[in-house]
Amino acid sequence: MFSLSSFIDLLNALVCFLLAQRLRVSFRQSGNALVQNFASFYLVFGVFFAFLGFPFFVPDSPILVQGFFVFAHLFLYAGIAVFLSLIFKLGGINYAAFSPYAFYSVLGTGILVFIFSLWDLGPARLHEIVVDGVGLISWSHGGAAWVRLLIGIGGTALSLFSGLFFFFYSSAYIKEVSVRAKGLRLGAGFVLLAAAAFLAFVLSAFPLYGFWIVILAELATIAGLLVIYSSLSLEKTGS
Repeated sequence: MFSLSSFIDLLNALVCFLLAQRLRVSFRQSGNALVQNFASFYLVFGVFFAFLGFPFFVPDSPILVQGFFVFAHLFLYAGIAVFLSLIFKLGGINYAAFSPYAFYSVLGTGILVFIFSLWDLGPARLHEIVVDGVGLISWSHGGAAWVRLLIGIGGTALSLFSGLFFFFYSSAYIKEVSVRAKGLRLGAGFVLLAAAAFLAFVLSAFPLYGFWIVILAELATIAGLLVIYSSLSLEKTGS
């Protein structure tokens, strides 16, 4: 059986590490702290995907797979914390003071979810299908439904808030057309991440959840991250 979801996660991890490295190179050239923050964002998401992809090498141990997932989602909240603090920095001097509070609040929530997930460490859930005689599997987070729902609601709300922030800020305050388009694209990327969190975790608490929803969530996540990266004008950010 081929673990399609884990294979996609390994590819996603590689993409995120490559994007983080490109942004680190840009930071060394520009010295812009926001570029460094975006590099950290992609680095954390790369680690997140790497943990999700490890089950590709241990497909016969659902408990071990769940352990990887539990650690992965600690990094997911860390990535959200990095970006939420970045939003406050982008808001200017009046909001920058709230950045550390946003970071530690979200990170603290992630640590609590991590503890609850370890406490309720059930086996990961396995979804199987056969396509043209080839067996495919996808893994999803196991354990109590309420823990998955908590992860999903938190990730969906924070990503959707980020997307709506960029939609509103770009439409209301940015006059230059090209920069406004980049802000709107940034918002679209976070709406895709919100959709991914909804698909991956909120729907996982309901009976309709299955193989293709897992795969769709994987694709929505990397699509969102690529859209966000495409919106970053390194020349503008570095000026």
